[in-house]
Amino acid sequence: MKISTDPRIRILVDKRLEEMNASGLMKCPDVPPDMATGPQDQEGWIPWRAIPSTITPQQIATLQIDLGYRLPSLFVDLLLYKHFLELDYDEIKFLPLPSNEGINAVRKWVETESNFFNLLQKGYVIFALSQNDESYYCFMVNYPQQIQGTTSIDYPVVLWKPTDKINSRGKLVFNSFADLVESLTADSLSPAWNDSSYSTGIKVQPLP
Repeated sequence: MKISTDPRIRILVDKRLEEMNASGLMKCPDVPPDMATGPQDQEGWIPWRAIPSTITPQQIATLQIDLGYRLPSLFVDLLLYKHFLELDYDEIKFLPLPSNEGINAVRKWVETESNFFNLLQKGYVIFALSQNDESYYCFMVNYPQQIQGTTSIDYPVVLWKPTDKINSRGKLVFNSFADLVESLTADSLSPAWNDSSYSTGIKVQPLP
């Protein structure tokens, strides 16, 4: 079955990977054979390419049942689109999706890692890291947003640090995952955005 990918996800992934490839950044020390495009160099780096995702809608449906939450529709599109080892935007590092791990790569973040910090109990689901690896981007799944006229769902996005107090809600940085994607694809996210400023260029509505 052919998956119809939202054009915003195609832009989010393909444009950034083209930029990374042009800059010689698509190299990692551990690359699945079907993603490698060349031999390991003297420093241990292997060039890689993105390939079509082998994750299935059925696997995602099972994961959502296990989590007890639906994932944002655009995020599901991301998982179903391509396998990649890195997808970094300024301060955002999306979870890696290596082909040899498939849906387990997703589980490792949204389920195992979220449980490690007891975030699922708070209604937080991890999906990305800050560039300095000190903070987590999370969906606030206790605040679902039904997209009008569709069966799609979305959530506010918070930036949460393990050093925050256990009851802290973190910093609300986007009203939805769609806002985050549109900000990145529109190049409206300031390069100066960091953990201290939380400036997105989008007016974030306070949570109730």
